[in-house]
Amino acid sequence: HPLRTPAPQRLHPCPLSLAPTSSRSDIRSSGQRKMATPRASSLRKRASPSAPPAKEAPPRLRCVGCPLSLARQPYAELVGGRVTTAAAYDCAHTLCISCFSSAQCERSAGVEVTCPKCDLVAGGWRIHPFKFSTKKPSDADRPPPVHHKIRVPSTEEDVSKLERVLKLAQMCKLAGCEAKKTSDGGGYCEGHAGIGLRLAAPVAAAADAAALKPVHEANDRIYAAYWQPEDMDREAAPVWHPGLVTHRRELEDDPAADEKYGKTSRYNVTYDLGDRLRGLEERYVCAAEDHELRRRLGVLNAGGGRNASAASWRGVKGVRNVTDKNSSDPWAKHVGWYVATVDGEKHEFASLKDALRAVDAATLRRKGLLAREDDLHLPEEWPELFRKEEEKEAEVEVEER
Repeated sequence: HPLRTPAPQRLHPCPLSLAPTSSRSDIRSSGQRKMATPRASSLRKRASPSAPPAKEAPPRLRCVGCPLSLARQPYAELVGGRVTTAAAYDCAHTLCISCFSSAQCERSAGVEVTCPKCDLVAGGWRIHPFKFSTKKPSDADRPPPVHHKIRVPSTEEDVSKLERVLKLAQMCKLAGCEAKKTSDGGGYCEGHAGIGLRLAAPVAAAADAAALKPVHEANDRIYAAYWQPEDMDREAAPVWHPGLVTHRRELEDDPAADEKYGKTSRYNVTYDLGDRLRGLEERYVCAAEDHELRRRLGVLNAGGGRNASAASWRGVKGVRNVTDKNSSDPWAKHVGWYVATVDGEKHEFASLKDALRAVDAATLRRKGLLAREDDLHLPEEWPELFRKEEEKEAEVEVEER
């Protein structure tokens, strides 16, 4: 009522609260606010499970002499010895096999092995082997390391032997070369580093029997069998002439085909004489390079064909012509492929030149600079080895004149 005086406010019975009690309207409105406001507990974010602390990545195993990673490599670790610089305390002293060999070559008569990074004079080393596999590198891939101690030579004879060994270790790998090898030459000196790369190249042998049969495409230089125009039935023995392949047709269903040696083909050939023949079988077509090599080696028959006797191959060192007499494929039965003995193992080749190159490389790996031109089938491919020999012969001829 407008004339009624408001009732005095009551104090809250709790002595800790100093705020006056709220009216009913205030309570109603505060209740509405409480309903509209979510609970404080729901506002708190749920504590996410604490992630485990990130493990520190192990330091990458690297060679201190070069940037090569040693994770999947055998390596050497220098241990003990005498510290000469403060940098030795932070150095891992891990070396790849190449850098370790270089450190061994630089040893003095006191057999001191020095770290190339921190100049630590090692008292020994550990060789850490590695089992090469397709799995990720793990501790299981590394057998226990092998420890080696440095033994100081006790007599002058030991010192002289060590000096001879170190001198040989510093020399070029090519037999007969006395130059010092370089660190990045693969064990060869600076002048023979290119030869070392060629000698280390893999053997270009055929992977399976289907890759033994050569395939000639259009515009390839070849030698092919040729019959005179009046010999329509090709009864006479052919004469081989050079020419070009103009077309190759692969036969789908050939009763004479042998799955072991792949599909058969027929060739259209244009001879340098001007004549043309179509549908020549594979055994009547030969790559020009291989045909000229066979002529040079004396393994062609009277008409220039490839069916020479086996005795004619006795003069060809390390290479033989092999055929399959039980095959239905005329190429495999009458022409065949080449087998070369390289480093004591037999390899099969589709090309005669590839077989001769592999045998020459094996000869040079064994004889090096001591090899003569007569020891190689293709000495013209190694002019850097025989240039000095030709110069000496020229000098002798000049002196005789």
